[in-house]
Amino acid sequence: MIKSFIIFFKKYFLSQKWYIKISIKNLPVEIHNFNHLNIFFNHNNLIKNRIITKNYFKKNQNSKKNIYYNSFDWLISAKIIGGPESLYFSKKQIKLWHDENFPIKSPFWNNELCAKRLINLVYAYDFYAISTNESDKKIFQYIVYKHYIINKIYIKNLPTDKLSIENSKASLLLGLLYEKNIIDSIEVIKRQLLEHIDINGFHKSYNPIVQAEYINNLIEIKNILLFFKIKVFEEINFQIANMTSVLNSLFHKDTTLALFNGSHNIFNKDILSLIKQKKDLKEKKLFFIKNGLAVYSDREKKVFFDVVKPTNNYINNKLHSGTLSFEFSAKKEKIITNCGSINKIYDDKPNYLRFSAAHSTLILNNTNISELDYKRSYTRIPKNINYQHKEEEDQLTLICTHDGYKENYKKIVKNITFQTFFYNFFVVFYRNIFSAKSYYLMSFF
Repeated sequence: MIKSFIIFFKKYFLSQKWYIKISIKNLPVEIHNFNHLNIFFNHNNLIKNRIITKNYFKKNQNSKKNIYYNSFDWLISAKIIGGPESLYFSKKQIKLWHDENFPIKSPFWNNELCAKRLINLVYAYDFYAISTNESDKKIFQYIVYKHYIINKIYIKNLPTDKLSIENSKASLLLGLLYEKNIIDSIEVIKRQLLEHIDINGFHKSYNPIVQAEYINNLIEIKNILLFFKIKVFEEINFQIANMTSVLNSLFHKDTTLALFNGSHNIFNKDILSLIKQKKDLKEKKLFFIKNGLAVYSDREKKVFFDVVKPTNNYINNKLHSGTLSFEFSAKKEKIITNCGSINKIYDDKPNYLRFSAAHSTLILNNTNISELDYKRSYTRIPKNINYQHKEEEDQLTLICTHDGYKENYKKIVKNITFQTFFYNFFVVFYRNIFSAKSYYLMSFF
């Protein structure tokens, strides 16, 4: 509580106009030469149609409260479209957002949105600011510097696991542009790599889309360092390769992504292009892991098995209640799947997509395996998820149990997957539920 008050006080005090007028420095002339080609999939055609719609935000007042509007992602799309109409739209929209004068304590100034806006403002600076008049340019420089100040407050006052990688990326980039010391920014990124990525190379959201976005952010950080002729620290290179190897394993035989924890297939072509940046990188063997998504693959088929151990950590607040759910594809056909995410990039997804019933897992009495809560992430979770694999001469067996229903119904759920090597196309799944007194075979595939 005290820490939150300190952060609020610093944001309020240091973002005052009089303070910024005293502190602000002109953005370096060469900022417009900073060309970043790898921003997350460039948003492509999915939102360009919104940019070219006249008075889009005026016609869609509710959009002023969504992530699309407040992250300034539309600014990158406007830059890609180019032209006088797109330029006019961008300048006007930035000013309109600024004129909204959202309170510092509002969610529109949270650490993630602040960092996203700052990055987009800098990446598109050459587009909307260079050709403008001096009065408007001062407004834009003021907006950028205000974001820089507030982002620095988050970096210095929030624990590493509460910061997004975009906070650190923005801090690094603006620190270099303002010719500040970036040692602290690099140290924060190193700590985040330990906090956000598990021992197997999974981002702890266990969502293939978030995995791809995080890799993209690491590549951007590497490009920023290279642009400013700063030695790239080895952890960046290792995790780009490590996480890309895992991402390469998260595709089915039909080249669609596994639909765990809100994943979708909107960006498939872009993600495949991202993977190709690391040539000759093999898929990771992930069937022997202790936590995460267990994956088995051969020439004919692919099996995914959710053995993630949910926690209350900030990084896991969007995990789904799909413990022991699985997906299966064979010969370029997807046989068993989870629901995934609806075709919606921005705004919160419906909470029902996180329910156990939305996934290929066994549920009892219409009760979720984990009780989900947006504010506290998990209010009830399995205490024990035990995963093991057995390799024999002609068979691989994957076995996992969870006790998510132990307190409610005194039952333990077990999933068993058999892979017989002699029959390359044949996989059998058993799903069982048992207690000390009873054992039932629930389903057979």
